[in-house]
Amino acid sequence: MPVLVAIAVVFTAAKQEKPSSFEGAITGVVLTEDGKPASDFKVCLQTHLKQQGMEHGTFSDCRVTTNSAGQFTIEHLTPGVYAVLAVNNEEGYSIENQSPGQSVTVSQEDPHPSVTMQLHGKEAVIVATITDKNTGKPLHDANLQYTGIDCEAGGAVLRDVEGRYFLVIPTNCNVVVIARIKGYRGWVYTNSADPSAPFVRLQAGERKVFDIQLEPIPQASTRP
Repeated sequence: MPVLVAIAVVFTAAKQEKPSSFEGAITGVVLTEDGKPASDFKVCLQTHLKQQGMEHGTFSDCRVTTNSAGQFTIEHLTPGVYAVLAVNNEEGYSIENQSPGQSVTVSQEDPHPSVTMQLHGKEAVIVATITDKNTGKPLHDANLQYTGIDCEAGGAVLRDVEGRYFLVIPTNCNVVVIARIKGYRGWVYTNSADPSAPFVRLQAGERKVFDIQLEPIPQASTRP
């Protein structure tokens, strides 16, 4: 099964005239915490969106995948300063816990810089299968999200990987977990062993598996 991983590159290029023929690239290698190659990584470019001169979210453009040696090349870049970081939700590495990454400059003098990145700060992962309660068929476009109760954190995963969802959550933090999709009743995690504590709390590197069944909302009758 391919590992769902992404590398985000935050682009902050300076505004200046550039030759149309210029094409820079960032090459590099991603290593695990113990120094081994991190292969099959999705590689993305993340740019800041601006509206009326103010930051207005980000846009990610995923292009390439690291090879068996953990190597990657991001081509067709304009000159600018990029913050490079690697994430892997399935293994507990998110954009949040890998930020701010490493700063890399693409310039006329150095159009093809190289970078070596080592992962750090592995967190906990919720692994979930989300299915239709009536048919048992997997739901591939559900929203699995969490909100921190005693920490300022939150996140979501909107797409699954081969029928499973991988949601990275902060360690040592109580979080509420919710699953939802249009046309179905929402699901909220409940602790049957302790109903007074309806939250999840995991340690670094820990994984918790959920089998979530969503109930379809009955369609209103159109008969007079």
